[in-house]
Amino acid sequence: YASGGDGADLFVWLFSDGSEFRVPETLEKLRVTGGKIGEHAFYGCGGIREIDLCGMDADAISAEAFLSCSGLRRLHSPRPVKGYQKNKLKKERETMNEMKENKKLNIRAMVFTAIVAALICVASPFSIPLPGLVPISLGTFAIYLGSALLGGKRATVAVAVFILIGAVGLPVFTGFTGGFAKLLGVTGGYIIGYVPLAYITGFFSERFNNKILFMPVGMAVGTVALYAFGTAWFMIATGSGLAAALMSCVVPFLIGDGVKIAVATAIAKPLQARLNTYLTNM
Repeated sequence: YASGGDGADLFVWLFSDGSEFRVPETLEKLRVTGGKIGEHAFYGCGGIREIDLCGMDADAISAEAFLSCSGLRRLHSPRPVKGYQKNKLKKERETMNEMKENKKLNIRAMVFTAIVAALICVASPFSIPLPGLVPISLGTFAIYLGSALLGGKRATVAVAVFILIGAVGLPVFTGFTGGFAKLLGVTGGYIIGYVPLAYITGFFSERFNNKILFMPVGMAVGTVALYAFGTAWFMIATGSGLAAALMSCVVPFLIGDGVKIAVATAIAKPLQARLNTYLTNM
């Protein structure tokens, strides 16, 4: 008899020629009490979880009958079945190797995320003062580049680490400043705006498989989100109107950010290939 996925017992004839048989692919549990199990008798039966052969003659069971039972978890047999044991050990080795590779990949990705966070911390303090209150920062370039390489989630983590480091007082913000008060100042919206900038840039890079045409698009869309956060907070902090805020927070940066996007795209594409090689082969 066999038990289907709904738990109901189904009594079925399994013999096709009086001795050998093949079973339906939908079965999950199976008990065989007689006959002969030939080579690949369970071919295609990936859904079978348990097979009971204890009522059978050991010589009537082919060692190769279970090689395609990818979902088999328990086999009751009058003797060890080499084919099943060989297949089981192979799958266990493959699973262990896959787990080891995933662990190595995660560790390498975490290390690279930390490197990008450090790059942002190093680049952001350097800025070019402008007549307004908002300077041109190299931090956006570091985020463009790092996010295109890391992807949305890891890039967001890297930026969050950068903000946290600056918030506790280390001088990683523009002009070698730091502290929570900086987040509440007139440029605090730009610092918070780094988060959507990183996520959107990284998302476009991942979603479109690092295609060269979509990298700058993602950076540009992320920059619009950055401008929105920075301008809105600037208006709240200074009481300025929209036109005055745009003239201070957006217009002076358009050309510079365009250049940063172009340079970051040109660098990110070849670096991405090297990074993939590092993450998968080392």
